[in-house]
Amino acid sequence: MTAPSVADLSELRRRRHKLRTAIINLEQCLAAPAIGDDENWRLRVHGSVEAVLADFREHVALTEGSDGFHQDVLASAPHLTGAVERLVRDHARVAARIDALLALTAGDADRVAPAEIRGDGTDLINALMKHRQLGADLVFDAFETDIGGSG
Repeated sequence: MTAPSVADLSELRRRRHKLRTAIINLEQCLAAPAIGDDENWRLRVHGSVEAVLADFREHVALTEGSDGFHQDVLASAPHLTGAVERLVRDHARVAARIDALLALTAGDADRVAPAEIRGDGTDLINALMKHRQLGADLVFDAFETDIGGSG
């Protein structure tokens, strides 16, 4: 079994950390008080969701591209094809959740109660955290390398 290069793993960790930072920022925006300032709160949440989307798109490109990380996994550990396919399907589900939250918080959207936005935002955060764990598990199963649960 051939592990990816140190540079590849370093980039994976860097992007993983960047996405985690965006997720934490989204959680902080959702948790902030919205009473009396719903519009600005919604705009802050929208901006944080846009950051999550940008980082998630980078993640998908890094993993699913023709020379992406998933190709390394499949070449080294073909028995993990099902796990890779699950992560690819999960990318579509997470992207749909991000798009839905962007629509709820868009400037031209009908006003949605902060509680509904918080609920959908929390669901998105949970989906992202589960996805990150599945990805970390895949890397460990394929290469016996821990990319870090907090990075």
